[in-house]
Amino acid sequence: MKLILLGTSRAWSGANSFFAWTLPQDDQITLINTLRAKNVRVIRIFLATIDSGQAGSRALAANDIE
Repeated sequence: MKLILLGTSRAWSGANSFFAWTLPQDDQITLINTLRAKNVRVIRIFLATIDSGQAGSRALAANDIE
């Protein structure tokens, strides 16, 4: 077995969010810019039922879109 180590320039990180899609646009922009500043390259968005103010955010209530 051969182990190949990649340099940090090839490393990346991601984030998951259940409520980012229901945030006001200015909060979405702030979230994306903050994650970008932390070198996050992928944001996985879950389109699920969200309560208003989910996780202390300004998220708007939204039903599951399925």
